[in-house]
Amino acid sequence: MILFVDDDEGVLRLYSSFLKQQGYRVLSCSSPTQALGLFQQYQSNIRTVISDYCMPEMNGLELITILQSHSPSIQKIIITGYCCLDRVPSDVSLLQKPFSIRDLLQVLNERDEKIIPVKDGHSQIA
Repeated sequence: MILFVDDDEGVLRLYSSFLKQQGYRVLSCSSPTQALGLFQQYQSNIRTVISDYCMPEMNGLELITILQSHSPSIQKIIITGYCCLDRVPSDVSLLQKPFSIRDLLQVLNERDEKIIPVKDGHSQIA
Protein backbone atom coordinates (compact mmCIF):
# COMPACT_ATOMS: atom_id res chain seq x y z
CA MET A 1 0.00 0.00 0.00
CA ILE A 2 1.18 3.52 -0.82
CA LEU A 3 0.68 6.54 1.40
CA PHE A 4 0.59 9.60 -0.89
CA VAL A 5 0.86 13.04 0.75
CA ASP A 6 0.62 16.36 -1.08
CA ASP A 7 -1.05 19.62 -0.05
CA ASP A 8 -1.87 20.34 -3.72
CA GLU A 9 -5.25 18.64 -4.16
CA GLY A 10 -4.87 18.49 -7.95
CA VAL A 11 -1.54 16.66 -7.77
CA LEU A 12 -2.92 14.38 -5.05
CA ARG A 13 -6.01 13.41 -7.06
CA LEU A 14 -4.17 13.00 -10.37
CA TYR A 15 -1.36 10.73 -9.20
CA SER A 16 -3.44 8.80 -6.66
CA SER A 17 -6.04 8.07 -9.30
CA PHE A 18 -3.44 6.94 -11.81
CA LEU A 19 -1.71 4.68 -9.29
CA LYS A 20 -5.05 3.08 -8.40
CA GLN A 21 -5.72 2.49 -12.11
CA GLN A 22 -2.35 0.72 -12.29
CA GLY A 23 -3.39 -1.66 -9.51
CA TYR A 24 -1.79 0.00 -6.51
CA ARG A 25 -3.63 0.44 -3.23
CA VAL A 26 -3.30 4.10 -2.27
CA LEU A 27 -4.13 6.10 0.82
CA SER A 28 -4.01 9.80 0.00
CA CYS A 29 -4.09 12.86 2.21
CA SER A 30 -3.27 16.54 2.01
CA SER A 31 -1.35 17.14 5.23
CA PRO A 32 1.41 15.58 7.33
CA THR A 33 -0.98 15.39 10.32
CA GLN A 34 -3.45 13.34 8.28
CA ALA A 35 -0.58 11.20 7.01
CA LEU A 36 0.56 10.40 10.55
CA GLY A 37 -2.99 9.38 11.47
CA LEU A 38 -3.34 7.13 8.42
CA PHE A 39 0.08 5.64 9.04
CA GLN A 40 -0.81 4.83 12.62
CA GLN A 41 -3.99 3.11 11.44
CA TYR A 42 -2.48 1.21 8.47
CA GLN A 43 1.20 0.91 9.38
CA SER A 44 1.40 -2.83 8.80
CA ASN A 45 0.09 -2.40 5.24
CA ILE A 46 2.01 0.70 4.10
CA ARG A 47 5.18 -0.16 2.21
CA THR A 48 5.76 3.15 0.42
CA VAL A 49 5.35 6.81 1.25
CA ILE A 50 5.31 9.43 -1.50
CA SER A 51 5.43 12.92 -0.02
CA ASP A 52 5.63 16.44 -1.33
CA TYR A 53 8.61 18.25 0.13
CA CYS A 54 7.09 21.66 0.87
CA MET A 55 3.94 21.42 3.00
CA PRO A 56 2.44 23.23 5.98
CA GLU A 57 3.18 21.81 9.45
CA MET A 58 6.39 20.00 8.43
CA ASN A 59 8.29 19.22 5.25
CA GLY A 60 8.25 15.87 3.52
CA LEU A 61 11.67 14.82 4.82
CA GLU A 62 10.58 15.46 8.40
CA LEU A 63 7.45 13.39 7.80
CA ILE A 64 9.42 10.56 6.23
CA THR A 65 11.88 10.55 9.14
CA ILE A 66 9.01 10.07 11.60
CA LEU A 67 7.44 7.29 9.51
CA GLN A 68 10.78 5.55 9.04
CA SER A 69 11.38 5.52 12.80
CA HIS A 70 8.30 3.26 13.09
CA SER A 71 8.86 1.32 9.87
CA PRO A 72 12.57 1.24 8.92
CA SER A 73 12.06 -0.64 5.64
CA ILE A 74 9.45 1.72 4.20
CA GLN A 75 10.14 2.90 0.65
CA LYS A 76 10.52 6.69 0.56
CA ILE A 77 9.90 9.07 -2.35
CA ILE A 78 10.01 12.86 -2.16
CA ILE A 79 8.33 14.89 -4.89
CA THR A 80 9.14 18.57 -5.26
CA GLY A 81 9.00 21.57 -7.52
CA TYR A 82 12.20 22.95 -6.01
CA CYS A 83 15.24 22.60 -8.22
CA CYS A 84 17.81 21.54 -5.64
CA LEU A 85 17.42 19.53 -2.50
CA ASP A 86 20.89 18.69 -1.29
CA ARG A 87 19.77 17.20 2.01
CA VAL A 88 17.91 14.18 0.63
CA PRO A 89 19.36 10.97 2.07
CA SER A 90 20.54 8.35 -0.42
CA ASP A 91 17.76 5.93 0.55
CA VAL A 92 15.09 8.47 -0.46
CA SER A 93 14.14 8.73 -4.11
CA LEU A 94 13.62 12.25 -5.45
CA LEU A 95 11.26 13.21 -8.27
CA GLN A 96 11.27 16.77 -9.61
CA LYS A 97 7.84 18.21 -10.49
CA PRO A 98 6.57 18.05 -13.06
CA PHE A 99 7.28 14.36 -13.48
CA SER A 100 5.62 11.80 -15.69
CA ILE A 101 3.62 8.83 -14.58
CA ARG A 102 6.30 6.70 -16.24
CA ASP A 103 8.95 8.33 -14.00
CA LEU A 104 6.89 7.55 -10.89
CA LEU A 105 6.31 3.95 -11.93
CA GLN A 106 10.01 3.53 -12.66
CA VAL A 107 10.94 4.71 -9.17
CA LEU A 108 8.34 2.42 -7.60
CA ASN A 109 9.69 -0.55 -9.57
CA GLU A 110 13.30 0.29 -8.71
CA ARG A 111 12.41 0.34 -5.03
CA ASP A 112 10.74 -3.09 -5.16
CA GLU A 113 7.07 -2.11 -4.91
CA LYS A 114 5.49 -5.16 -6.56
CA ILE A 115 1.94 -5.77 -7.72
CA ILE A 116 0.40 -9.21 -7.31
CA PRO A 117 -2.79 -9.79 -9.32
CA VAL A 118 -5.62 -11.35 -7.35
CA LYS A 119 -8.55 -13.40 -8.60
CA ASP A 120 -11.34 -10.84 -8.19
CA GLY A 121 -9.87 -8.58 -10.85
CA HIS A 122 -8.11 -6.30 -8.41
CA SER A 123 -4.44 -6.19 -7.60
CA GLN A 124 -2.63 -6.35 -4.33
CA ILE A 125 0.70 -4.86 -3.36
CA ALA A 126 3.15 -7.39 -2.01
